[in-house]
Amino acid sequence: MSMTVARSAGEGHPPAHPSVNGRQSGLANDDAAWRATLTHELREGWPRWVSFACIWLWTCLMARAGFSCVIAQSIGGVAATPTWFVLCATVATLVVIVFLSDALTTVVDSRGTMTLAGLLLVAGSVCVATAVPTAGGAMRFAVGSCLGGAAIGFLKIGWGEMFSRMSLRAGLIDIGLAVMSSAAAFLALLALPETAQRVALVVAAVPCASLAVRGARLLAGDPVPPAPPGAARAVRFSWTLLLLPALVGLSAGLLSGVLAARASQATSAVALWMTLAELAVGAFLLASSRALSARYGVSQIYVVGLIFSVAGLILASADAVPAWVPRVVNDLGFSTFYFFMVVYWGDLARRVGRSVVRTYAVGYASIMIAQVPGLLAGRLAAASPEGSTLALSLAALVLAFFVLSLLVFGDSRSALRRWLTAGEPAETSDAIPEACEAVATRHALSPREREVLSLLARGRTASFIGRSLGIAPDTAKTHMRSIYRKLDVHTQQELIDLIADEAASTGGASVDLSRLP
Repeated sequence: MSMTVARSAGEGHPPAHPSVNGRQSGLANDDAAWRATLTHELREGWPRWVSFACIWLWTCLMARAGFSCVIAQSIGGVAATPTWFVLCATVATLVVIVFLSDALTTVVDSRGTMTLAGLLLVAGSVCVATAVPTAGGAMRFAVGSCLGGAAIGFLKIGWGEMFSRMSLRAGLIDIGLAVMSSAAAFLALLALPETAQRVALVVAAVPCASLAVRGARLLAGDPVPPAPPGAARAVRFSWTLLLLPALVGLSAGLLSGVLAARASQATSAVALWMTLAELAVGAFLLASSRALSARYGVSQIYVVGLIFSVAGLILASADAVPAWVPRVVNDLGFSTFYFFMVVYWGDLARRVGRSVVRTYAVGYASIMIAQVPGLLAGRLAAASPEGSTLALSLAALVLAFFVLSLLVFGDSRSALRRWLTAGEPAETSDAIPEACEAVATRHALSPREREVLSLLARGRTASFIGRSLGIAPDTAKTHMRSIYRKLDVHTQQELIDLIADEAASTGGASVDLSRLP
C-alpha cells in the first residue's frame, strides 16, 4: 500500500513522483519537529534535565567514587555495597508515598515537599562528604546515605509528574541529555583528587530540588499532550505491569552481590566502564527520541533493555568471563530500562487516568524493592562454600522468570503488551489524527467508531483493532461496516484515500501513506 497526497504552493497538481516526494517531505517535517523540540528543551527546558543530571551525578559519586567505596568496605557485609543505605531509604520513602498517595496528590508542585527533599539531600551529602573510614565516620556515612535516599524518593516522583506533562519525545530528549551530561561530568571527576569528588557530591545536591520545581513551572503554560485515541479504554493498570521492572531490578541486585566476590566493584576500571555504558545509554535514548514513529516506539526500547539485562545474567554464569563484563552488560540493560521507565510511567498514568504520584511510586518502588532481595541473595551466594554453583543457580532462576515474562510480553492480549503498544502511533508527526477527527465530526461517528477510524486510517486489521481496543474482532468488524456506511466507502483503501484527501485539504502538507503501518 503506497499512496501520497500532496499540495504544493501555488499549484493544484501533485508532483511527478508523489510517493518519493511525500516520503521526503514527511521525513523532513519529522526531523524539523525533533530539532524544534530539542532546541526548546536545550534553551527553555534545561532546568528539568539539568536537575536530573545533578541527581544522577550524585548517585554515581555515591556508588562509584573511591571515597564512598572505601567507607562502605569498612562497614562490611551487605552494607559494603556503597548504595545499600540509599536503596533501603528510597524504598522506605516510596512505600510511605504509596500509602499516602490519596492525600499526596502532587510532589513537584508542593513547595513544602520539594523543600524538604532538597534539605534532606544537601544534609545527607554533607554527612557523606565529611565521613572517613572509621567507626564514627561509617555511622556518618550511613546516616547521610539514608537522608539522601529519602530525598531521592520524593525527587523521582516529582520528575515522574513532570514527564507526565510532556510528550514521550520531549521526555526522552530530556533524559538523554541528563544521562549524557552526568556521565561526562563523572568521567571528568574520576581524574580529579578525592577531595574534588567530595565537594562535587555536595555541589550536585544543592540545585536538584529548586531546578525540578522551576522546570515543572515552565510546563504550567504548556498544554498537556492528548492521550492517544482509545488509550483510556484499551489500557488498564494491571499488577502484571510490575513484572518486568521487578525482574530487571532483581537481576541488577543479584549481579551486584554475586560479582562482588569475584572482583571489587570499587576499582576505577569498573567505574569507568559502567559510566561509559551509561553514556551510551543516554545517546541511545536521545537517538530514540528522533526515531519515534508508528513502527519504533515503547516496545522496541523495552526490548533493548531486556536483552542486555538477560545477556548480563548469562555472562555472569561463565567463570572465564572477567567479572566487570557481565556487570557492565547488565548495567546497559538496567539503565536503558530504568531511565526509560522514569519517562514512560508518568505517561502511563496520564493515559489511563490514574494518579501520577501513586502510579509512579508503585512502578518505581517495584524496580527498587526487587534489588534488595537480589543483593542479599547475591551476597549469600558469594559467601557460601559452593558460591559459584549457587550463584549460577540463582542466575538461572532469574533467567527462567525472564523467559516467562517475555512470553507474557509477547502475548498481544496481555495488559503489558497493550500498555506498551497503545500510545506508539501518537508520536508520529503526520496529519492523519486531525483528518480522522474532522471526518468523524462531519459524519457524526460515535466515540467508539472514532477510535476504530483512527486505526483503520493507518491500515490496521480487524484483529489488531480488537486487540488494541479490548474488543472482539467481530465487534471491530461491526464498527468497521458502520463506518463504511456512514462515510459512503466500500473498502479500507477507499477510506484511507478519503482520510488522505482530508489531511491534504486541511493541513496543506504532504501525507505519505506508505509510511503508515
